[in-house]
Amino acid sequence: KILPMTDEPATVRTKILTSEGELHFQEFWVARKGEPEILDVHFEGIDNVKPSEAVVEALEKESEALVLIGPSNPITSVGPILSLKGIRELLKWKIVMAVSPIVGTEAVSGPAGKLMRAKGFDVSPYGVYTCYKDFLDVLVIDKNDECTVDTGVDVLKTDIMIKKDRDSKRLALFLKKYLMR
Repeated sequence: KILPMTDEPATVRTKILTSEGELHFQEFWVARKGEPEILDVHFEGIDNVKPSEAVVEALEKESEALVLIGPSNPITSVGPILSLKGIRELLKWKIVMAVSPIVGTEAVSGPAGKLMRAKGFDVSPYGVYTCYKDFLDVLVIDKNDECTVDTGVDVLKTDIMIKKDRDSKRLALFLKKYLMR
C-alpha cells in the first residue's frame, strides 16, 4: 500500500546548504548538476506538517505489520517522511525492512552519497543502517557488501541492483521468502 506522507496542502522544500549558499534541491540537482559541495540539508516548513491520517492509521493497525523502505535516498526521499511528528515512534512497533541504496561506498543513483556525508552518515550500508537504526529490523544489502550492526537487526545479502522488471521481481521474491520463513 502506498500512501502520501501528508494530506495538507503544505509546502515543504528541501534546501541544500552549499559552499556557494543555500539552494533549493531542484536547483542543486538539476540546474547545478549536483556539483556544489554540500554542507547541510534541511526541510523548510516540515515542522508545520502533520502525517496523513491514512499513514497514521496504517501504522497503528496490527494487521499492517510490515513497512518496506525501498532503495531510496535516506536523506531527501525518506528523510522528510521520517521527519514528520510521530512517524519514527510508530515505526518502532512495526517490522521495518529497508533495501540499501548504497553499494560499496557509492550511491546506486543520484546524490545520496553526498547528502548522507553532509548529514554525518557514512556512505555505506552501515550508514544506511545508522539512518534507520532506531526502528529498523531488517537491512538488505548488496551481496558483495559487509555490514556489522547491533543485535536485533537482520542483515540480508543479495543482488539489490534493479535495472529491469525481472530484477524487481527477483528482489521482491527474495524479500518475500525471508518474510515467509
